[in-house]
Amino acid sequence: MASRRDFIKYLGASSSFALIRTARADGEPVVETRPNVLFVLADQWRGSALEMGPANDNSYAETGKQLLKTPRLKAFGDEGVRLDHAYATKPVCTPNRSAIITGKYPHETGMFDNDLMLPPDIPCMTDVFKDAGYRTYYVGKWHMDGTGKGTTGTPAAGFVPKNWRRRGIDRFDGMNRGHSYFENSFMLDDDGTVMPVPAANPSGTLDEQLADFEPHRQADLVLDYLDDHSANHSGEPFFIWLNFGPPHDPFTPPPPFDTYVPAQLTPRPNNDNASNMTALSNYYGLCEALDHEFGRMLDKI
Repeated sequence: MASRRDFIKYLGASSSFALIRTARADGEPVVETRPNVLFVLADQWRGSALEMGPANDNSYAETGKQLLKTPRLKAFGDEGVRLDHAYATKPVCTPNRSAIITGKYPHETGMFDNDLMLPPDIPCMTDVFKDAGYRTYYVGKWHMDGTGKGTTGTPAAGFVPKNWRRRGIDRFDGMNRGHSYFENSFMLDDDGTVMPVPAANPSGTLDEQLADFEPHRQADLVLDYLDDHSANHSGEPFFIWLNFGPPHDPFTPPPPFDTYVPAQLTPRPNNDNASNMTALSNYYGLCEALDHEFGRMLDKI
């Protein structure tokens, strides 16, 4: 088995190969390019709640076969690199997000619990991309800016100001924290204005049915950004960070992704409470809905 050092060396070699192109056969050098980056993060998504993940609680009670379908993520994983033994060192929102953006353990940054402010003197991944000439765009939940919450009180409480607290991000459409995926969600634009929630049309196209579902609107923002980038900024690289709120509770999947049946699920030996099985079936519905939104962005790219 390869050591951690070998793995890092492999990643470095792979990255170099991807970024530094060899000269063409005719001797003319190829212009070096910087890859565009779309980083998508979901909140509280278990590895077993993926079509390519371990079956354990993701199986039919009668047959034992896997029941959750995430085809776009499965295809993406089959074609790319999968890390099947990745674990959060502190599986709580603020500490885990701070570890991702800083590359440091929560005990090194002081971000050991929720609702803390990321210190200003710690370099962040987004700062690095910004300094490297990338256009940087953030969509969704941040949860590294203290206690401000846009889903209680006034929406402005969840606004992340245009200063160092955005950590090198040019444009920010989202909120500091909060989970409410339909009409009561507070998505704020770059200037802190509440984004209107479109009305869903249950009898319309799938896009119209999902119009008020927060992840669908967030994916739309990314698609719009990609269109604008292609039309007006094609010579610049971009870094987009999209943070979906689901499948974190509330477990409220939109139709047509609300079809998992609690009685068909395999209960855990230590927890077969009926209400928990209902929550699990709705959790799976949210996972499938996010797979759909991820696929929309892949299609655009």
